[in-house]
Amino acid sequence: MAFDVGDVARLAEVDAASEPGVMADASLDEAAGLVALVAERLGVQTDLRPALSILSPVMQGTQIRSEATPYLQMLHYQCVTCEFCDHSPVDIYEFSPRGANAEAIFELYPDSIASAGNPFLNNAKSVEVIDDSWVRSKKTKDRSRARSLLELLVALESLGFSARRELASWLRVWLSRIIRVSKESVYNVPRPLLIDDIGRLLEAVALSESSTYGIIEQRVVDFVASERHVGLPSRGLGDSINATNRSASKFGDCEFADIASFTIFAYEAHAGHLSRWYILEHLRTLRRSIGARLEQLKLLSGGQGWSLKLTFVAHTSEVFEHTDVVINGMRVVLEVTTFESLVSGLDLNGRADEFDRLVVEQILGVRTPSVVRRRLLELALPIERVVSLDITNAYTPTLANESPEYCNAYFEATGRERSV
Repeated sequence: MAFDVGDVARLAEVDAASEPGVMADASLDEAAGLVALVAERLGVQTDLRPALSILSPVMQGTQIRSEATPYLQMLHYQCVTCEFCDHSPVDIYEFSPRGANAEAIFELYPDSIASAGNPFLNNAKSVEVIDDSWVRSKKTKDRSRARSLLELLVALESLGFSARRELASWLRVWLSRIIRVSKESVYNVPRPLLIDDIGRLLEAVALSESSTYGIIEQRVVDFVASERHVGLPSRGLGDSINATNRSASKFGDCEFADIASFTIFAYEAHAGHLSRWYILEHLRTLRRSIGARLEQLKLLSGGQGWSLKLTFVAHTSEVFEHTDVVINGMRVVLEVTTFESLVSGLDLNGRADEFDRLVVEQILGVRTPSVVRRRLLELALPIERVVSLDITNAYTPTLANESPEYCNAYFEATGRERSV
């Protein structure tokens, strides 16, 4: 199937629009881990985490540093071709990587991480196929990156067309995350938030979904759960919403261990409606998590049995009949509550710094999509202060996407006239 610059541009737009929801607040390394997990499920026989890690940029504060951008650009274009054509991804010159289609992809990468010139021309000028001999031809400092690119292209080649296309789409979304983070500028917010601002945010989350892929909800649960279990050892605080409980050996999004009573208090945040199926699926995966930690927990308790209190937090939920089950010898007490109940009666006096650490700092970090950071401000601050921050940070809003309240405040603050 032939494709042109318009097809490439539309695909890039779809990938960029998908990235926040797919990757959520995962760090670049965590996002790479998600791609590797998908590859494993699709049938790739090798672990792609090392290759993705070598090619992944690193964060230095709020800045991104990439020494592998040419290889990322080459991977990106080959993943684009996988969307439209059933071909061998290691064959790099079948679809004119020096033409307009490829240039449309290379131009997505900002100058802050990309060098001038065509990456194919600069790195594979005299080869038709990416293979071991090409890797060996690279200078020592570039050889591991070249090897990583080869491993990813070989992994794509090992799959049938449908699976290859799916893995390629995940790789493009991961690359879209890198592009977005490298382009974003710092947006300064006075911190910590005022107590009234925190209360306004919690009230909004209690009433309805935040429309942030569950990110704000999980950070709120981190904070409230920490307030309930002050001083207890914890796991999972600040983890991205895509972090699996199994990989992190935890029983919920966050958990707290009370060694005095041999009880673990775990919390699972769920924005919106909580279904019975979700609870049953969590219990299914819990069997592995408990099994993996059982011996360690017995050592801590001197052989005494532990119990787990698992609290699901949602906006609404189905009635669930199971409240007390035994999994791998551990008693598990289930509780379902609402965000409204969770935050009710919470004393915020003197807790602004802790809220800043567990909620605001996490959400304002570069790993979190800008739309989520924006939503935090909209929920926490009066609209006039949001407008004031936008002006201070030289942020230009798309007024067609803003609320009437925002537009009114914006025109009043800037003195601009409304266009008819």
